[in-house]
Amino acid sequence: MESVINVHRRWARFVVPFALALLGLMAFSWWQARLRPAGLASPMEGYFASGLYRFGASTDRMVESLQARLRSVPGDWQAYSQLGLA
Repeated sequence: MESVINVHRRWARFVVPFALALLGLMAFSWWQARLRPAGLASPMEGYFASGLYRFGASTDRMVESLQARLRSVPGDWQAYSQLGLA
């Protein structure tokens, strides 16, 4: 019976400090998030706006090559599916 108690004590010596450290990190991150102004939270608008033109040229080339492939092999279902995804 005493060995079971010792195992629980050893387990508690590890788990309790770990849980307290984890709670402290969570509280610190919430505190930091509250201090940050709302304007800093959304720098992604420019990223998404520029993304409209990011793949334009390569997509056009891919569509042209798939259309040429379908002209040469009209029964190519894989080219049809890729063209549908493009």
